[in-house]
Amino acid sequence: MNHSDRTNSELILQIKKTIQSLETKVSASKERLPANYLERYRFALSVLISSEDTAKIIPSLIVLLHLARGYMETSSYYQQSFLTEMGKMEELIKEFMGSFRNWNRHLTDKTNGMISRDKKDVSC
Repeated sequence: MNHSDRTNSELILQIKKTIQSLETKVSASKERLPANYLERYRFALSVLISSEDTAKIIPSLIVLLHLARGYMETSSYYQQSFLTEMGKMEELIKEFMGSFRNWNRHLTDKTNGMISRDKKDVSC
């Protein structure tokens, strides 16, 4: 299992935990915001499970960033399990995004190096 597979597995596991926690909150509350978050998390899970295309995965994860903070601006009760799980999810997303950026930068550097060599070869 490579780093990307491990990260995707961690993301899927954490998103499932967050969904369970949000389902508990939604069933115990009439607030609309947690129900909205639940739908976003379910969509992101479906994308993670059904796609290996990072270009599809990243937008579904970006939508989840800062939702916990947004909720905390509407409530004075911060010690809720769904907020804890959402916070853990956000940390994993940031880790995933960081590793993707580093991988993409590495690939770009390698490609640029190949282009530079090709140009030198042509000019000889």
